[in-house]
Amino acid sequence: MDQLRCMRTFVRVAELGSFTRAAEALRLSRAVVSTQVMELEQHLGCQLMQRTTRKVALTVDGSHYLAQCRRLLADIEATDEAMGVSPAGVHGRLRIGVPAALGRSWLTGALPEFGIRYPALQIELLLGDDQNAAAELDLGIRLGAGRGMSLLVRRVLTTRWLTVASPAYLRSRAPPAEPQQLLEGHRVIGYLEGGAPRALTFQHGAQRRRVNPPFALAFDSVDAQIEAAVRGAGIAQVLDVAAAPSLARGELEPVLSHWSGAPVPVSTVRRDSLRDTLKVQALADFVGELLLEQRRQLEARSTRDQG
Repeated sequence: MDQLRCMRTFVRVAELGSFTRAAEALRLSRAVVSTQVMELEQHLGCQLMQRTTRKVALTVDGSHYLAQCRRLLADIEATDEAMGVSPAGVHGRLRIGVPAALGRSWLTGALPEFGIRYPALQIELLLGDDQNAAAELDLGIRLGAGRGMSLLVRRVLTTRWLTVASPAYLRSRAPPAEPQQLLEGHRVIGYLEGGAPRALTFQHGAQRRRVNPPFALAFDSVDAQIEAAVRGAGIAQVLDVAAAPSLARGELEPVLSHWSGAPVPVSTVRRDSLRDTLKVQALADFVGELLLEQRRQLEARSTRDQG
């Protein structure tokens, strides 16, 4: 939890008396605003707000905490001003590195929004596994454990490998009911890791499966892999957050949904340096919220499908 960010959100909700109006003012979804306030309440171990369908009212604890938050945030603002730091001063070049397996489609559609918030920034997006270790990157996204003595690592979420196909492909033949059935006449679109196709992994309770099908197509780009699947070329296994936009548009559907893929931690990584802290932190917060929103959409879809 980013406590300072959650405190700012709580103050805005209290001032406007509405989660919806606060979300509009902060340019966040109502779900994100509600989640941040709930995380703050869980951290403090008390209820800050009484919620009804019409209004939001502060509890006694909430009123006391609001006063403390306002004082703290005012002190931070004064300190920033004394150091010559302000949102208007967020400018210059920002380079973000995204691993190839995560793809770029989930991020490129949202980056213009970040650019509108900070018009003086020049944002560069680099795709590739080697880019996250490059010294010139301002912010990297890593899959798996992110470590480094000179790095600040923040775990954002845990993604999973998700098996998907287009509705047209699934109409053309019987969907597989078990992982081994991928070997029985199905076209599989692979992802190349180090020049070799990655094996498909599955788990269901204590059961584990690893399948190496003959790949009809294989790419070193998850965006190309997803595009081929959308066009009906076969079944692909990709990280769920990478597939989220295509799932939301109805271009892809889950396959073997009762078999989940292996979990993969996702972290943001940046240098342990005070240089350009404000703009890098702003980008790290934005990317983290974007990934969490993709996760919430996936969970909501899964709940609807199960219902």
